[in-house]
Amino acid sequence: MEIKKIIAPDDAIYVSEFMTDFPDGILNKQQTGVGNTHLAIINDENYIIAVPTIELILNKCHQHPDLIGVYGEMKQKQFLSIIEGKKAPIKIMVTYNSLPKLVAWLGSSVYEDYKLMIDEYHTMLQDYSFKYECIDKLIEISLRFKHKTFVSATPIATTYVPKELAHLDNYEIVWNNVSKIKPIRHKTNKPFLAATNIIREYKANNYEVEINTHTGVHISKEAYFFVNSVKSIKDIIDNAGLLPNEVKI
Repeated sequence: MEIKKIIAPDDAIYVSEFMTDFPDGILNKQQTGVGNTHLAIINDENYIIAVPTIELILNKCHQHPDLIGVYGEMKQKQFLSIIEGKKAPIKIMVTYNSLPKLVAWLGSSVYEDYKLMIDEYHTMLQDYSFKYECIDKLIEISLRFKHKTFVSATPIATTYVPKELAHLDNYEIVWNNVSKIKPIRHKTNKPFLAATNIIREYKANNYEVEINTHTGVHISKEAYFFVNSVKSIKDIIDNAGLLPNEVKI
C-alpha cells in the first residue's frame, strides 16, 4: 500500500501553517495537538467533524462560538433553529452516535455540500466489539460523502483496517522537528507508588531532576505519566500532594 507523504516545513508546529484543507482518504497526522480539528473549523469549507466523545464537542464549542455541536438528545427542530440563517462556511461537530440523525436532518445534499472529518478514527476499532452497529453505520454514512478524511495520530495497522476503508488513499504527515524520545524503563510491581515517588523527587528538587542516560547526565524539568484510569490519576495526585498549578491532566 502506497502512503502519500505530506512534508511539514522544518519550523511548523500546526497543520494550518502548511495546509488549507485535508485530503480525501485516511490521514496519519503522526502527532497529537497539531490543530487538525482547528483547521477544519477555521478554513473556508463547510465541515462536519465527527468525534468519539461529547467532551471534545463541548471544549471546541467553548473556543469557537459559531461551531454547532450535535450530540445527546438534541432534536431536529432545535438544530434547524440554530443553523437557520447561518452563512457559509458552516461548521458542525457531532458525536459518532449522532451522525446518522444529523445527516437525516440535512438531507441527501449533505454528501456534496459538506466535507466530513472523522477524528480519532482508530477508536472505531477499539469500540467495535461493543458498538458494532454504531460503527458499521458510521462507516457506511462516511463513505457516502464525496470528500471524507479519517484522521488519527495512532492509525489502525493495515492488517486491521476495516475492509470497507481498504480502497481509500493513505496519507502521512512527515514532521521534521520531532524530538526522539528514548524511554528509561523501571520494573516495579507498584507502579502508582513508583509514580508518586518520582513526583515527590521532582517537588523536592525544585523540578530539576538529574537523569542518567547512555549519553550522560541530563536535567529533566517535567514528568509525563500515561495512566488509563481517572481514579488512579486522582490517587497519584492526592498521594503526591500535587496542587492544581503543579499538574495537567
